[in-house]
Amino acid sequence: MTIPLCPHNEPQRLLELKRLKAMENIVEKSYGNYTLLAASICATPASAISLIDSDAQWFRAQVGLHLKGTARDISFCTHAILHDGVYIVNNAHEDPLFQGNPLVTGEPRVCFYAGAPLITSRGHNLGTLCVMDYVQRTLTPEQIQVLKRLSDQIVIQLEESMNTANLSATLSRLHTFLDHMEFAALIEDEEGAVLYLNEGFKRMFPAALDLETAKACDHRQSLIEDLKDCFSQPQEFMELVTDFMKERRKRSCQELRTRDDAILELDYIPTLDNELYRGHIWLFRDVTEQRRVAQDIEQHKIQALHAEKLAILGEMAAGLAHEINNPLAIIQGQAHRLRLQARRQTLNAEGVESAVQCIDVTVARIVKIIQGLRAFARDDGQAEPQIVSVQQIIDDALMFCESRIKNHGFHLRVTPVPSDLRMICRPIPITQVLVQLLNNAFDACRMQEGGHPWIEIQIRHEADSITLRVVDSGPGIPRELAEKIMLPFFTTKEIGKGSGLGLSIAKGIVESHRGAFFFFDQEAPHTTFVLQLPLARAGASFDRPLN
Repeated sequence: MTIPLCPHNEPQRLLELKRLKAMENIVEKSYGNYTLLAASICATPASAISLIDSDAQWFRAQVGLHLKGTARDISFCTHAILHDGVYIVNNAHEDPLFQGNPLVTGEPRVCFYAGAPLITSRGHNLGTLCVMDYVQRTLTPEQIQVLKRLSDQIVIQLEESMNTANLSATLSRLHTFLDHMEFAALIEDEEGAVLYLNEGFKRMFPAALDLETAKACDHRQSLIEDLKDCFSQPQEFMELVTDFMKERRKRSCQELRTRDDAILELDYIPTLDNELYRGHIWLFRDVTEQRRVAQDIEQHKIQALHAEKLAILGEMAAGLAHEINNPLAIIQGQAHRLRLQARRQTLNAEGVESAVQCIDVTVARIVKIIQGLRAFARDDGQAEPQIVSVQQIIDDALMFCESRIKNHGFHLRVTPVPSDLRMICRPIPITQVLVQLLNNAFDACRMQEGGHPWIEIQIRHEADSITLRVVDSGPGIPRELAEKIMLPFFTTKEIGKGSGLGLSIAKGIVESHRGAFFFFDQEAPHTTFVLQLPLARAGASFDRPLN
């Protein structure tokens, strides 16, 4: 007797045996007909489905045998799984491989054996469908062919059973997953019959439970159509559903409003099988709370922006008061001089003309300041871009800040600007950005201990852009804060002194002009904010509008 070798892919073969759960799934009740048919066609008294594990062979279905299994090293089937065709032993008493084998010399006294390997789709031989006789004999080619086909059918049934079990387990896990989701899911076939609806659907549409029961009574109307009365516009809902089912393409985030004023988002997914239409998947999400939160956030944002603008205007109040008080003092002085000359009867035309001219110029200055303040306070975000003098932008910004900076003894330096240097922008928002940077620089200088605080506006221009830098001598921005200062609502000021929106807003304004706004490298010796904007060139146009 010769002990059989192991197949070359033995570890993978054993894993396949375990994966398919063949020991559990191949049972007499389900597979007994194969052994009965094999024994009948081959005219043998015994037949079995044999599976080979690491140590033994096991008979999972059998005819004419009364064995549960045998040791692997004496098994005929262990020899058979080394072959892909039907393995035949016509006379085991004369075959050197089986002489002295206890299955030959003792019960069940096998003389003839034919085994068709059970070859899986992955190419692993799990065992055999075998037939046996107690006398020497042969099989016809037709019998051999039928035996092989029966073994193939056993494997097909085994794999299909395993696939069905896996599919069932997958569907169970999927249904469990869907039942724990917040959205409502409805799956229908192409005729509108309900295949599945999750717990979320039952919670969102309680009336659908009765309709699910009606499905068991051959209810064939589409459940989705029965939901129309749940919505504030039933006819529009039905038109939407009809269009989706006609188009048969994925649609997402269609907003609907229910009769109780909830807001739902509808997703539609057609189900396909090899490009054949098989039905519909409907997903509903209740986004009422999300919409309310989004509205609240937007409202708070508007309020915060308004508060930021008021804070900026409040910071400029002292400087504006000085700007207006100076010309008012001039007017008051001229009026006082005219009154004295009138009392002394020393008035003359030349003196009156000089005083009136001075008053006119001074009033025009006050008017300009007030107009600038009104322009600064209004929303100019949607105005058309213009070609604007860079010097004008700087002058308008300094009108709000210069007096306050100089009144505190801070030195203000501005790089000379060529008179013909122009940029493309919406002037009011860019002025607001520059004012914000100058105010921040002023606050930084007030924190400087000793020395001579200063603020500088640097202007540089290249072929297609202009760069404005606002630099101050303040204590600088720590490295751990430098990466956060552009974030909305982040501020280093005391509570009540700033909303944290200034730099975030400024960044958005500049980027909407196709420009760049950033904090210069924190390794620089002084705090520097950089504003880059498109430079106006000869023949410039607005055929490519700003954001």
